[in-house]
Amino acid sequence: MNTIYRIYYALPNFEQYGLGGKIFNKLLELILKRIFDAFVPAYFRRTQKKQGSGLNLIPREKRYIISFTSFPARIDEVWIAAECMLRQTFKPDMIILWLSKQQFEGKILPESLLSLKSRGLTIEFCEDDLKAHKKYYYAMQAFPKDHIITLDDDLYYDEKTLEHVVKLHTKYPNLIAANRAHKIVITNEGIAKYKKWERRTTDSIPSHLIFSTGGGGTLYPPGALNATAFDIALIKSLCYQADDVWLKVMAILSDKKVITNTHYSKNIISISKTQHEKLVTHNVKSGGNDEQLENLCAYFKIDLRKYAN
Repeated sequence: MNTIYRIYYALPNFEQYGLGGKIFNKLLELILKRIFDAFVPAYFRRTQKKQGSGLNLIPREKRYIISFTSFPARIDEVWIAAECMLRQTFKPDMIILWLSKQQFEGKILPESLLSLKSRGLTIEFCEDDLKAHKKYYYAMQAFPKDHIITLDDDLYYDEKTLEHVVKLHTKYPNLIAANRAHKIVITNEGIAKYKKWERRTTDSIPSHLIFSTGGGGTLYPPGALNATAFDIALIKSLCYQADDVWLKVMAILSDKKVITNTHYSKNIISISKTQHEKLVTHNVKSGGNDEQLENLCAYFKIDLRKYAN
């Protein structure tokens, strides 16, 4: 998988060549998805006994914690993404999966997931079901002095995912570092629709218009967000369905710019069986991101146009 990923990311982003390039990219993603689904889980199962701890075991000045969440419809396949996290070249200090007590009451977690606890996976149950917001909310509250790296539960991660985002953070220690991001497009009419943003941007200049997508790996240094970010009532009333949008606006309120790198200029391959239920249907295809961003900017009196070049 890692070798295939290196080749995949080394190829040009064919979207620059128009509709034909976009179609080619989609076909390439589909082919890789089929290959990964057919071989990666089986390879992980075959080699698990040879793997030691997936965590850093040497005390260091800075602690890095992976935080992610899931829900019942995906729980049988979450072990695959967790296994990717346990096989990183840069070892995190903790890997925490946050699950809602309400959603998992009376349910038995699969052994494929529970078995990873011996190699470093921590599973925590939380009181409030904050949907995707669980991926950052509880870790930042519990470990305010540590660096929190958010990931998703439905992607095949290459072994250098953490290494890339930590290197970026080392270069820009006071910013929010994201492996994969979009860039908000500002027009004469205002904020362009989410679908029209610069997808998987390679703009290497820190900006409030860089919109991190948490699934690719986003690193938040200690204190990156102010107390407003953890107001549950506001989260539920203003932006319950779009954690990335909420985090973008919270970063602006904290005057924290986002920096991204040029490596992840294509989509990360998703785990097929996890895609039956996903927020992208509401947030992207139905315009949920646009609606929630507009609501947040109005509520907090933010004018994104002032950040345009």
